[in-house]
Amino acid sequence: GLDNLDALVAHLQQNGLDNNAVFFGNLKHFKKVRLAMDEGWKGIGDINVDIAPMDTIKGEDGSFNGAMRQQRPDGEVVASIDDLFAAAELALVAFTELTKRISAKSGVAISVADLKGRARVQQKADDEYKNRKPGPAVAWLFDVVRGKAVCAKGEEIAALWTAIEAEGVVVRVKNRCANPKFNGYRDLLLNLRVPFGDHGAYHLCELQIHIQQITDVD
Repeated sequence: GLDNLDALVAHLQQNGLDNNAVFFGNLKHFKKVRLAMDEGWKGIGDINVDIAPMDTIKGEDGSFNGAMRQQRPDGEVVASIDDLFAAAELALVAFTELTKRISAKSGVAISVADLKGRARVQQKADDEYKNRKPGPAVAWLFDVVRGKAVCAKGEEIAALWTAIEAEGVVVRVKNRCANPKFNGYRDLLLNLRVPFGDHGAYHLCELQIHIQQITDVD
């Protein structure tokens, strides 16, 4: 069992079974990280807010909502990576102002990153979205404009969520606090529809809410 990993790894190493020792050594480290993640989550305390999963980017039948694709400043769907970055540069200003308002209301700091690298964006579009309909692939990139917050208490998450929800911009919630990843990692990943420009256009941006106690796990 996992509780006997220390003795098992030592036995394998003593008997020269290095490949197995490496495998079980990795398994031992995984167990350590998983336990640390679980303990970190316990430290967050009660969140006291219902952050239900939502996704208006997909329809009930699982098909993608073409109305949720990235837009140019004139409100038309982006047709190229040049279109996407031209819109993102303007949307970054609007997203920064939005996060400042949310931070002021919630008391939780939000840091806004530089635009995601152009080469990485193109690679992701080619690898993950080239077959998504309706196209084009670059219209489905929602993390070119992005930010993050780090919370150490459930009350901070609740205050942050309340301030975000009041803005009426949330279009997707991936609640990995309620449904953690296999290694115990938890966070909240939001997509926000942020208006920009003078023609009713919007840009889909990403906001990730990290758990301090979990990000501290080595």
